[in-house]
This record gives sequence, C-alpha cells and structure tokens, in this order.
Amino acid sequence: MADPIRQLTELMKKQGLPTTGESAIEWYRKSVDRLRDTFPIKGTVQKVFKGRGQVGNLRKGDLYMFRYIPEGRKELEYYDEYPLVIATEINNNYIRGLNLHYLPHKYRAIFFSNLMLLTTNKQMNEMTRIRLKNSMVRDMSKYRYGRVCQRTYALNRIRSKVIKIKPTEWFASLFLPTEKFIRKSKASIWSDSRRKLGEELK
Repeated sequence: MADPIRQLTELMKKQGLPTTGESAIEWYRKSVDRLRDTFPIKGTVQKVFKGRGQVGNLRKGDLYMFRYIPEGRKELEYYDEYPLVIATEINNNYIRGLNLHYLPHKYRAIFFSNLMLLTTNKQMNEMTRIRLKNSMVRDMSKYRYGRVCQRTYALNRIRSKVIKIKPTEWFASLFLPTEKFIRKSKASIWSDSRRKLGEELK
C-alpha cells in the first residue's frame, strides 16, 4: 500500500518542482483535478498512517498528523479528526500549534511558502524545523493566515500514533485530502476562515 504523501513528493520531483517552494502553488492549481483522481479522499489518510511509525520525541517546529477525538465533541460546532499540525508549544498535557487544514489550499500554500523563511536550515533534512512562535502569527501580517489555524490538542485525546511528516514531504502533505471535518463541510469551514481573515477567495 503506497504512501500518498511519498507518492506525490516523488511526482513533484519528477516534474522538476521544488517540494517546498512557491512554484508548486501554480502547479497544484493546474493539477488539482488530476490529484483528486490520483489521491481520492477515501483511503488516503489510512494509507499515510499505515506506512509510518510512531514518532519518538515531539519537537516544536515539526509537522505532525494524528487522529484526534476532542472532549465534549458533541457540543462542538465542528472539528478536524485528522489534524495536520505545525507544533508551536508542547508540554506533558498538550500540543499547541497550527492545523493547516483550516486554510483553503490556495492560502495554505501561500502561508507555508512564507513559513519557509523560518526554517532552521535549508537542507530540508531531519534536523529542519520551522522557528514559528504564536506571537508571530498574532502580530505579523506575513503570518496572519495562521490565525485561523491555532488549536490546542490534549495528548490524552489522541486516538492514533503521532506521525511526523518529513521536511522534504511538507509541501506535498498540504495538497492531499487528509482533512476530515466533523459536522461541517470543508467548504463551509474554509468559508468561515476566509471571513475571519477578512479576505475573499479569488
């Protein structure tokens, strides 16, 4: 069972695209229908999890995915069952960070390209992290898209292994349909995000 993130990363490399660069945004927009056919929503998440092991130590600045069932979920308006999170704060009780699934793909890609200015190195290896602070999202317009993504996840409500997305696979992970919003459609949630940001999708 092939891992969709690895598959898409390899596809981008074969087409001469940087796997974490702005030029991939336009490629994605032109290829979106083909990607939907190649990586359908059903089964994509399970394939990603099947091919990866449990992460060891959690680190700020890494990108993680896991299955999450929040406490009091019946009272929540909506939530994402499989968040894709850049960790900005970690302790013994929770992971706090930015769940990129709350952004429409266009804004997600632009936001992530801006985050590439904050990497600890340019080699995109196992030591690469994103030096992002919550205060930067709050105070700097360049990172304003992250304001609708801020979430806190209690460790005791995680219902799967926590998997780490490698830096070379970051950009590919943005494009795959791994979000699973409960009680609201992703179109409705992305509309809420655009409204909160005071922007309209062009």
